[in-house]
Amino acid sequence: MRWQLKSFIQQRIAQLPRPLSEMAYFTLQRHFGSLQRSRVTPVNRLSVGLEICRQIELQGRSPQNATFFEVGTGWRLNVPLACWLCGAGQIITADLNAFLNDSLINEDLAYIHRNKEALFQQLQPKFGDLIQLDRWERLTCMASSRVSTAQLCDRLNIEYLAPSDASCTNLDSHSVDFHVSCNVLEHIPQAELRKIFREARRVTRPDGLLLHRVDHTDHFSHSDSSLAPIHFLRFSEAEWRKYADNRYAYVNRLREDDYIEMFQDCGHIVRNVNSVSDQHIAKLLDSGYSLNHRFRDKKRDVLTRLDSLFVLVPDSATAFESNAA
Repeated sequence: MRWQLKSFIQQRIAQLPRPLSEMAYFTLQRHFGSLQRSRVTPVNRLSVGLEICRQIELQGRSPQNATFFEVGTGWRLNVPLACWLCGAGQIITADLNAFLNDSLINEDLAYIHRNKEALFQQLQPKFGDLIQLDRWERLTCMASSRVSTAQLCDRLNIEYLAPSDASCTNLDSHSVDFHVSCNVLEHIPQAELRKIFREARRVTRPDGLLLHRVDHTDHFSHSDSSLAPIHFLRFSEAEWRKYADNRYAYVNRLREDDYIEMFQDCGHIVRNVNSVSDQHIAKLLDSGYSLNHRFRDKKRDVLTRLDSLFVLVPDSATAFESNAA
């Protein structure tokens, strides 16, 4: 679908009354977008969740019996499932929008059950030592029959909070071991991100970790192959708002360096950033690809990184503060 048409449709749907808007957007995604039955596969988000747990181990910590807090649940539960498979004790997952959907969850479970041997063989080389075999067997057994979201959450000790604001939780201070997200932060304005990560500073244990994967690409390029992944960096803020200033299309366009600065300002130390320079983007920039002045002076290396997994620790030298303070 051409990106201008998708933008137009998203803007019109966003203008509808909220319940009708959400129903229309789900229907659109279900029939024409990323939620089509033919495209449903839990593998990508499961892999991201498992990679988060791998990074936890690389930092000398363990996901086993730990408390996770996920920012932005979305439509499905695959990141919490991955954390549970690695031994998580409790997973709290919060979202401003109550999008979690029984049908999509059961399609993911059916996929896992139908492909359990092949899927395990796919995950085993990289994550086999992380995945607890007894939990894998329990999950594939549960996946053999339809379950409600509430039943699944109860069995896996997942607490789903929606609508819930991650910048103002009711969690006790220092009650979370690992504060995580997958492809969520790019959809949140920078001012709100600062509130979320100040709150994260409060709720994360002093020896805890924050692990957040960010997709830095123009999301219109996911469905319009004519666009470069950095297409949206050509526009001024005012121009971009004409296309993506709504709840279904908003992307903040922050780059990797912007996130690092923001995390540090909110009282966190950046322990590690897992990202790779994309050579196709490097060649595109070398050929004179036009960028808006906001991005033109950024380092070429920053501009070529299309996704990042940030690993943070709370700065023990910085006193945490609540957003209410």
